[in-house]
Amino acid sequence: MAKKSWNPKPRSADKIAAEFIRAHLGRDAFAPLTGTDWRAWRAFVHLVELWGVSRDPSALVAMRATVACSQTGHPEVMQLFVQTIPAMLDWSDDAVIWPQIAPGNITAMRAIHGAS
Repeated sequence: MAKKSWNPKPRSADKIAAEFIRAHLGRDAFAPLTGTDWRAWRAFVHLVELWGVSRDPSALVAMRATVACSQTGHPEVMQLFVQTIPAMLDWSDDAVIWPQIAPGNITAMRAIHGAS
């Protein structure tokens, strides 16, 4: 019998981001999400990943659309979107991306970084 080669199953981007967010915002971080929010967040994760490899402005437009599909008036929901950026890229990237996709909603970013 041939020996199987070890090939770990790759983890999906949204699972990686969810683990990161739970580690930083707590295990109940996703509690405020509705079904629509959850789907918008999952799409956002993959768009952040796409922007990370392409730096294509179209990815920013798509990110803006996914954020608009969520509860933008709920800071807890917006924190999840902001926290996704360093989960997939780097801590400094949220200051680059978030103002471009949600210029009127910087409260979530300030909450994460502890600024007032």
